[in-house]
Amino acid sequence: MKKIAAVFGVVLALVLALSAFFYKELVFYFTPVKPVSEVATPIFWKVSKAGIPDSWLLGTMHAADRRSALLLPRFEPYLQQARIIFTEHKYLSAEDQVLTDFILGGKGGVRSALGDLYPALLSEMEKRHIRAQIVDTMDVPQAWLTMYIGIPFADKGAASLDEQVASYALLHNKPYAGLERMQDKVKVFTEMAPAHQLQALQMMITGREKIEQTFQQGVEHYYARTIPARFNDQLYPNTMSPELKAAMQQFDVRMLDKRNQIYLNSLAAHLPQGGCFIAVGFMHLTGPQGVVNLLRGQGYTLTPLY
Repeated sequence: MKKIAAVFGVVLALVLALSAFFYKELVFYFTPVKPVSEVATPIFWKVSKAGIPDSWLLGTMHAADRRSALLLPRFEPYLQQARIIFTEHKYLSAEDQVLTDFILGGKGGVRSALGDLYPALLSEMEKRHIRAQIVDTMDVPQAWLTMYIGIPFADKGAASLDEQVASYALLHNKPYAGLERMQDKVKVFTEMAPAHQLQALQMMITGREKIEQTFQQGVEHYYARTIPARFNDQLYPNTMSPELKAAMQQFDVRMLDKRNQIYLNSLAAHLPQGGCFIAVGFMHLTGPQGVVNLLRGQGYTLTPLY
C-alpha cells in the first residue's frame, strides 16, 4: 500500500505541475467560444464582393504564446480554402535576415548616447536573449527596435500566430507571400528625429514595467477577444513629455496607417481573384485607416466571423 500511495503521490504531483504549467492553455481550451455578436473587436473577418470568391482577414498578436497553436485550428478551414496566404512579411525567408542585418549594422553609438542608463539596457536585452557583445554594436535605432519588438515574457519555444500561419502555408505547399518588405518595417524606426529616437528608447527602458504589463494585458485581452480597438494608445507612460507624445503619435501613424496602405497596394492584384487569407497584426485592423475600413472603402463587405 505504501508503494501504491507513493506512486499515486508522484503521479498527482506531476499532474498538478503540468496543470500549473499549462494553466492558461487549459483555461483557453475549455472556455466556451463567445459568439462573434458579443465581441466588440472581432479578430477574424470574411472579405466579400459580388462575383468573386471570398477572402479572409485575420488580426494576429505578435507574441510567442502557446495558445497560438490552439487558436490556429479555428481558422484552418479557411486556410484550406485559401488560394494564397499572406503575412506582414514573408516569414522563414530572406526577409528575416534583413531584420538581423539591421540589428547588427550599428556602430556602437547607443552606449555613449544612454550614458548611465546603458547598464539598464543591457539588463533588458539579456531578458530578450540578446548578448552584451551584440548590444555593444548597436546604435540608438537598433536598440529601440529590439526593445520594441522583443517580448521578454514570451513563452519559450512557442510561436506567434503569424508564424503559425506561415508554417501552415509552407507545410501544406500553399502559395505564400509577404505584404511588405522587411525594409518597410525597419524604416519606421529610422524616420523619427534622432533626439526623439533616443527619448523613445529611454522611455522603453525606464517605463518598461508599465509597457510590458500593459502589453501582457493586451495579450490576455486578445485571446479573450476583449482587446481595445486602439490598444497602442494605452502602451506608453503618462509621464511622456508633450513633444515625445506627439512624436510617438506620428510614429504610430507610420507604423500602422502608412503600412496599411502598403498592404492594400500589395493586395490590389490578388483580392479581385478572391481566395486570399491575410494575417496582419490586430492593430492594423482597427481605426479609420485600419485595413477593415480601407477594404470597405474599396467596395468589399467585411463580415466578422470570430
